Amino acid sequence: MSAGVNVALGTDGAASNNDLDMLGELRTAALLAKGVTGDATALPAHSALRMATLNGARALGLGEITGSLVAGKVADITAIDLSTVSTQPVYDPLSQIVYAATREQVSDVWVAWRTGCSLPLTRNG
Repeated sequence: MSAGVNVALGTDGAASNNDLDMLGELRTAALLAKGVTGDATALPAHSALRMATLNGARALGLGEITGSLVAGKVADITAIDLSTVSTQPVYDPLSQIVYAATREQVSDVWVAWRTGCSLPLTRNG
């Protein structure tokens, strides 16, 4: 990443990773980087999340269309409930998502909304 390479995270299918859990991939990437380098700052939570969002969109050639919440882009949004015992107390929500949240805490998902649209977001259960 320091050389300008776009590093992205994703899951490629159940044949190689049975759970397809992006939160698990975020956590594994962040912790593995720390363990391999011996540096607790090797891959901060915000960098891991960027690898799974904007960098993932860029890797697919979709960086101008999606991957970040910017007016005019298509927005895929995931709501994560951080009120559970496993993610309390919340000092840094981003760190809690990367290091402690599980997919069971995903409460809502919105796909292909345009940021700035006037329509209300609806629950997609």
